[in-house]
Amino acid sequence: MTLGFNQEKSQMLFVGTPREVVFHISETIAGIDLKQFESGSAAIKSSDLKNCDLILVDQKIEDMTGVEFVETLLLRNVSAPLLFMAARGQEDAAARAIDLGASHYVIKDPVGNYFKIVDAILKKYLKFPSALDNETGDTECRDAFQTETSEPLPSIPEDEPRPELKPSQKELSILMAEDNPFNKKVAISILEMRGHSVRVVDNGKKAVNAYQKGGYDLILMDIQMPEMDGLEATRRIRSLEKGKESHIPIIAVTAFGADTDRESCLQAGMDEYLQKPYKPSELFKAIEAVIDKNGPEAKVADDAGDSGDDVFSMKTILAIAGGREQLVKELIKLFFDNIEGPLNALREGVASKNGNQIRFGAHSLKGMSLNLSAKRVAQAALELEEIGKHGLFDEADEKLKELEAEIERLRSAVLPFGGSI
Repeated sequence: MTLGFNQEKSQMLFVGTPREVVFHISETIAGIDLKQFESGSAAIKSSDLKNCDLILVDQKIEDMTGVEFVETLLLRNVSAPLLFMAARGQEDAAARAIDLGASHYVIKDPVGNYFKIVDAILKKYLKFPSALDNETGDTECRDAFQTETSEPLPSIPEDEPRPELKPSQKELSILMAEDNPFNKKVAISILEMRGHSVRVVDNGKKAVNAYQKGGYDLILMDIQMPEMDGLEATRRIRSLEKGKESHIPIIAVTAFGADTDRESCLQAGMDEYLQKPYKPSELFKAIEAVIDKNGPEAKVADDAGDSGDDVFSMKTILAIAGGREQLVKELIKLFFDNIEGPLNALREGVASKNGNQIRFGAHSLKGMSLNLSAKRVAQAALELEEIGKHGLFDEADEKLKELEAEIERLRSAVLPFGGSI
C-alpha cells in the first residue's frame, strides 16, 4: 500500500547509511521529497536542513555517529522534529539522542518490524490524508507507537523549554596557530564536530595580526612555530589587551610534557594548557574551562592514549577522531603525506650537526606521531629533540636510524587501517 499526503510535497531528510530505510519510505509513501545523506557533514552543509518537515537520523553515519550529528543540530537551531534510529545494543545512544532533543527514537530489529513505528511517526508529523484515518489505520498507528515491552516511545513534551546552552556549547569563532598540516587536520576535524568555525595561521606573528582584526572567541596556540613562537605571540596579545576590558582566552596546545613547560605557558599569559595527543572530550573540556569560567580546570593526562600497541593504537586514534573511521584513514594518509618535510630537515640537521634544525624537525615529528597514537615514533623523535637541544651529536646518527626504523614499523602497522600510503 502506498500512502499519500495532503501537502503538495513533504520534505524529509534521512541521514545515515542503511539503504533499507530509504527503500521502505520510497516504496510505501507517495508525495514526499526524500533526500538521503550518508555523510553527516554533507547534511549539515545542505540548505535543505532548515526547510524540511522531518529528519530521520541513523546512529550509523559515514563520518560521525548519529549522536554527534544530533549534537550539531542542537547548535544550529534546527526546528524540524527528529526521529533517531539505532540498532539493538545501541539503546544508550538512543537515550542520549532524546536528551539532546530528538522527538522520538526507534530501536531497529533485524526483520524490519520497526517500520510500523516509522510509518506511525511519519503520519504524526507529515499529515496523511483523512481518507486513510480509518479505524484500522488509527489502531495500527497507536500500536506502532509502543515498543516490544508496551512502554511508550520516549519523546519530549512540546511545551517543555529547551535548556539554555552554556557559552562553550555554542558555535565559536576560533583562531588556531599551528604550522603542521597534520596537526591542523586533527584539530579542525574535532572542532567542526561541534559546529565551531576555525581560521588557521601558521606562525605567532600572523596570530597576533589576526587577533588585532578581531572577531574571535578563543585562540588555540601552538608553542613552537617559525618566525614567532606561541609564547611570544601570547605576550604580545596580552600587551595589546592592556587598558581594555576584553580578554581573549588562549589555550596552549603543545607536545611538551614537563611541568616547567606548563608554567611557562601560564606565565606568558595563556589561560589553559593542552597536551598532544588529546581526545575530543579533553579539548572541549579545556574550552569549557576558559569560556564558561565556572567549569573545573581542564586537566589533560600525560598518557591520554590507551595501554595498547606502542607502534600504533587504533583504539586511541579512534577516540581522538571521535569514532569516525573515515577520518582515521584520512589522518593516516595525511601523516605520511607530510612526514618527509620534517624528516628531511632532521636528516640535514644531523648531517650538518645543526642543533636547532634537529630540534625543530624532531619536535614536529613528535607532535604528529602523538596525534596519530604512534608512541614509539614519538619517543624516538623526543630523543632526537633532546640531542639537538643539548648538542649530543655523537649519538645523532644512531638515533636517526632508530627513528627511521620505527617509522617503517608504523607504516606496516597502519596498512590494514589506512589502505595504500
